[in-house]
Amino acid sequence: MVEHNNMDNNAGFVNEKLVDAMKYYYGEQFQYRFTAIESIEPNPMNDNLHITVTGQRLDTNTQTIEDVKMMYALGQNDQGDWVIYTID
Repeated sequence: MVEHNNMDNNAGFVNEKLVDAMKYYYGEQFQYRFTAIESIEPNPMNDNLHITVTGQRLDTNTQTIEDVKMMYALGQNDQGDWVIYTID
């Protein structure tokens, strides 16, 4: 996301359906700068981790900067690789 490498970014998701659902977050008009990890918490419902990061997002279409807080739900897939299950 930060490096604008969509191939690497897409490879981090659990499946193609989620890649399509999350396209808004990594559109060409957005540039991200993450500045802090706010929390890392296990999800008691499964073996996922919820990682919340804070930072800023520049919308190059409108030249506006907004503060962002994004929670990534990460878990291991069937091959044992850590992948993104959702971004909120």
